[in-house]
Amino acid sequence: MKHTKSRFSIRKHPFIIAFIIMAVIAVVVAVGYIDVNHRFPEPDEEIAEVDEWVQYSDGVKIKVTGIDYCSDHEVNEKYNAGVKELGRFNYIVIKINVLNESQDKFNVFSIVTDSNLVIYPYGYENQGMICEDNVSVDKGEGEEFTLAYVISKNYLSEKKLDKLLHEDIYLCFKAYPVRQAIVIRGIDG
Repeated sequence: MKHTKSRFSIRKHPFIIAFIIMAVIAVVVAVGYIDVNHRFPEPDEEIAEVDEWVQYSDGVKIKVTGIDYCSDHEVNEKYNAGVKELGRFNYIVIKINVLNESQDKFNVFSIVTDSNLVIYPYGYENQGMICEDNVSVDKGEGEEFTLAYVISKNYLSEKKLDKLLHEDIYLCFKAYPVRQAIVIRGIDG
């Protein structure tokens, strides 16, 4: 008499194995999703407009005073940027005013390394460069600087570029726990 016919064999029912594995994965994903959202809630926002000061760090304030869109030749001519004129790139140029009320000299290069230009809802994001050679602000002083962000002509058609330049442009400094940025409501012209 054979008793193996009536025994349940997991090898003969692979769908049960697949169902158990999928159920375990679903539970792990659900627990992880709930845990992550509990530990990292939605960030607060500190969004400023053009010509409004933002507290960048202790004693250092920044405000955007203007924005421009120009070719590589124009960025060299208007802002002395010193970029190679290859004809393949255009630039979004942002004029910022930095006020140093701290007790130390402030290096503006940290703004470039810690911030980025983001265009919502299009999804463009880039880090820029400083056009000036002197990138420090002495204590108790304020100075104006020019930041340039590259836009590749190969990246966008004219129609998409026109749409991109009329979207909300954010100069983002921090993302979490407080999202800190200055918003520019498009570029005129």
